Amino acid sequence: MKQQETIERIKEERITFERITALAGDYICVYTVDPDTDTYTEYSVKPEYAELGLATEGENFFDVALRESEKLLYSEDMEWFPNVFNKENVMRQIKTNG
Repeated sequence: MKQQETIERIKEERITFERITALAGDYICVYTVDPDTDTYTEYSVKPEYAELGLATEGENFFDVALRESEKLLYSEDMEWFPNVFNKENVMRQIKTNG
């Protein structure tokens, strides 16, 4: 039963990703994040993104994103990124702007 639920979730996420890609244009990747558990799945649009070696799914999205950003962002961006990109701010933006 659990496996079937997982398969259905993956199918739904792929459909969502296809819709987002059709509407959004030139994104490198999109993450779906469960706001209750912080589990995440990455959908990469560009093959080059895989070369970064980032996990494509896992737990604790915001912790992982912050840790990985230290390797990938310019040092100047790391001065503001942790203060802007956190669960509280993202959830506030979703609530405010949809």
